[in-house]
Amino acid sequence: MKVREREEIDNKYKWKLEDIYESDEVWNADYYKVKDLINNFESFSGKLFENKDSILECLKLEDKVFCIIEKLYVYAKMRLDQNCTVNLYKKMVSQIETLSVLCSSKTAFISPELTANSEEYLISLSKDPNFSDYSYSLEVLAKNKVHTLSTKEELILAKT
Repeated sequence: MKVREREEIDNKYKWKLEDIYESDEVWNADYYKVKDLINNFESFSGKLFENKDSILECLKLEDKVFCIIEKLYVYAKMRLDQNCTVNLYKKMVSQIETLSVLCSSKTAFISPELTANSEEYLISLSKDPNFSDYSYSLEVLAKNKVHTLSTKEELILAKT
């Protein structure tokens, strides 16, 4: 069986990664956007105790950032999988993995701060229509409150 080069394969059998990012430049723009966005988490630290507006804004930012990170990772990893000899894509995968760890460390305070609230408060948030996207997560947080690590411990875990 003859091994065919990628260029010889009909496009209908190839991934259409342009549907994720139309170019590497657009990927880079999102990468730097996330690098800027993660600095916004600092403004929420210490403000997630019985402050609905801050909690909701923080959770929305967390969703936004991690959705972009996931998209960045999938694109870079699939580009690398197309040809693992391309150093640019190795670098992109490494960059996004590093950024993901940084983001995890910047958000490590969220669970401990949320669980500083009472179980009843977390359950009430989960029933609030404004928190409908987070109701399950808040219920799980409330139920697992006793198992949540401190901010310091969460930070150590995030850095691994």
